[in-house]
Amino acid sequence: MNNKLRIFYFIFLFIFTYLCLYSPKIVFNSNDIELIKSDSYYNEITLFFTSFILLISQISLIFSSVVFILLIIISLSLRYGEIFHYKIFGFGYEPISFSHFNKNSITLFFDSYSNYFLIFFLIFLFLIYFSLKFKIKTNYFFIFILLIFLVRGSYLIHTWGGFSENSKNRIYSSEISAISALFRYHKSYNFEINEEELSILNSNYSKNETKKIEKRNIFLIYLESFSYKFLSENLTPNIYKFSKNSIVFKNYYNSSALTINALISSQCGIYPKLGYNDTASYQVNVERYNSLNCLGDIIKNNGYYLMYLQAADKSFSSKDIFLKNHGFDIIFGRNEIKERYKEIYDQESNFWGIYDRQLFEIATKKLPKLKEKSPFLFSLININTHSPGYFSKECPYHLEDQLVNAIKCTDFYLGKYLLEVKYFFPDSIILLLGDHVGGPNNLARKYVEDEKLNSAYDKTLLIIHDPNLKKQIVINETISVTPDLYPTILEILGGDDGHINFGKSLFSARIYDQNIITPEFQLGPNISDFPNGISFDDCFEEKPISNKIIHNCTRKRIFNYAEKLLFPL
Repeated sequence: MNNKLRIFYFIFLFIFTYLCLYSPKIVFNSNDIELIKSDSYYNEITLFFTSFILLISQISLIFSSVVFILLIIISLSLRYGEIFHYKIFGFGYEPISFSHFNKNSITLFFDSYSNYFLIFFLIFLFLIYFSLKFKIKTNYFFIFILLIFLVRGSYLIHTWGGFSENSKNRIYSSEISAISALFRYHKSYNFEINEEELSILNSNYSKNETKKIEKRNIFLIYLESFSYKFLSENLTPNIYKFSKNSIVFKNYYNSSALTINALISSQCGIYPKLGYNDTASYQVNVERYNSLNCLGDIIKNNGYYLMYLQAADKSFSSKDIFLKNHGFDIIFGRNEIKERYKEIYDQESNFWGIYDRQLFEIATKKLPKLKEKSPFLFSLININTHSPGYFSKECPYHLEDQLVNAIKCTDFYLGKYLLEVKYFFPDSIILLLGDHVGGPNNLARKYVEDEKLNSAYDKTLLIIHDPNLKKQIVINETISVTPDLYPTILEILGGDDGHINFGKSLFSARIYDQNIITPEFQLGPNISDFPNGISFDDCFEEKPISNKIIHNCTRKRIFNYAEKLLFPL
């Protein structure tokens, strides 16, 4: 290859790699692209990773031009994998992502984005052909230039402390965290907590367990990424109407991010360490909590029939394992729906499975069967309101905002389902709750008033409808968190313990304890402390407690110690 062609090729390769890593049109809309173009952080980070990939690839040319192209293909594939991960979940690679890496998730991914893969595959074929035909060799001057870019980028990223607060940079979150970690000194995890920290732990944890309860039918309906702020006569008229004959908990905060964490937390009264901010584990090991007596275990021992329904694959995040281990008789997911309700499934589907229109149609079909299974607990979770928002083509709403459209569609079909539930089971207990608020993405962010929350933890929907409860208090302002749901349900059923594990009943124990600490934040009548995310690596020093404000590190020390003590590896 002559020098001019070689220079042209390397310039082309550099620009191509940079644009592939930059990828604004795939992730962001046209308005966001203009913002990114002026974002120096984003450009610098992209330049750093471009240089890093090409440097490794250049060095590989010493051995083989095929290895050179393969390294570029693998690197860019990982990058685009994270971009699509961001589009679907609202955040980049996290430890919990690796637990979902299996045959089903790969098949689902390829089916949903096959057009993109075809385009990339053709481009990569061209690169391979070009490299082999002209026998590309290592260019040491090019390596020198890349090293300059790499050293410069490393210094800047270290100076920034790993993250820019700009939401556009969150796509690079996991890569930057890994690079920043190279500059930090990691200490041992073997530690003990002091007496003051132990006192805080003891005041928040109890081993009390309810044994006998009343036998009443329960509908436990989780709504994906559903904020309390969605509850309004305009946005969700049907849920709003339902709330008028129910108790609405205005200050119910999700203390667990991601759905599997929320299920375990709300049904077992704990703060599970299963991902999102948990960098110590790369698996969703729900079986570590088998020893807990959760909601399903208690009501199963009291003669209940338990059924769960969701649109997505039931094995996603090991939900099926958790539910089966805690008393559920029937667990329906994407594959079971496709097999049992093929005519409904074939009507339309999305990345996850079926739409809420079809989900609530199936749930309605199950009501007559549930009549034969009383007492029962029927639980489901929708999918429409998962970022970026999914809605059926038959949805009566067609608005410009994708997420708003999804919320209104869910409200429409949920409203019809609730009417059927109340018709078949007028005396049943019905709970509507958000599993968590939306992930840290642009669509969800605009519904979060306080940017400090990073849209990961905030007020989440909780409505309890019980014909036996007095209706004088329609709006309940008790400050509460996800684990509180477990003892609350048991108290409604006649249980005598208002404090189980880390949960306190909203009708008794939690009313008298409004100073709440969780691994991620602290709440109270005059306290609202939602610090930015901090790694446990930086939390080994004991921090003083003053004015009832418990330092973020102290909270992490307490709950990591509790996790180690209660659920040893």
